[in-house]
Amino acid sequence: MLLVALGALARAPRPVLLRAGAKPVRAAGMLVTDALARTVGVCHCGACSVALVGEPTGASYCHCRVCRRLSGAPSMAIALAPVERVALAGATTALRTSARVSRIRCAACAAPLAALLGERTAALPLGLFDFAAGGAPPSWRPAHHMHYDSRVLDVADDLPKYAGSARGDLWRAGAAPRAPEPGADG
Repeated sequence: MLLVALGALARAPRPVLLRAGAKPVRAAGMLVTDALARTVGVCHCGACSVALVGEPTGASYCHCRVCRRLSGAPSMAIALAPVERVALAGATTALRTSARVSRIRCAACAAPLAALLGERTAALPLGLFDFAAGGAPPSWRPAHHMHYDSRVLDVADDLPKYAGSARGDLWRAGAAPRAPEPGADG
């Protein structure tokens, strides 16, 4: 099995490949060993996995048109984490969807595995991770909606809804939709 330090994908033209069972290797600031405490998600066919060391730094529902079109769903639930704490295993393909966003998929089943948001942050689809019957731990639960101006379905919950990027302007019912910022919906 091969592991790819996701941080290396953001900073290098070729990914750093790490062989499982090999001596611990430091890649993109993350010490990769078989004994790391991590949460592992698996693609549809099982050929690829994504591992997060530690807890995500946040979680969101994204309603941007790219997430909707690439997932085939009205929104995508994602966990955010520094790329240095994310590793991928298996054969992958990448698609650049904007100047700052690259999306990584399983080469066999095309399931989304991660999105690189710039050089520092990875977005991991929550659908890859199977949590116990109690559901996702609190740090994995989306705390807000983003790109809600681009939604195709209204969501009746009490979470904050941002018109565009998180921490930007809040969406207001009845307000005219904003024009998307170039590259912000990627």
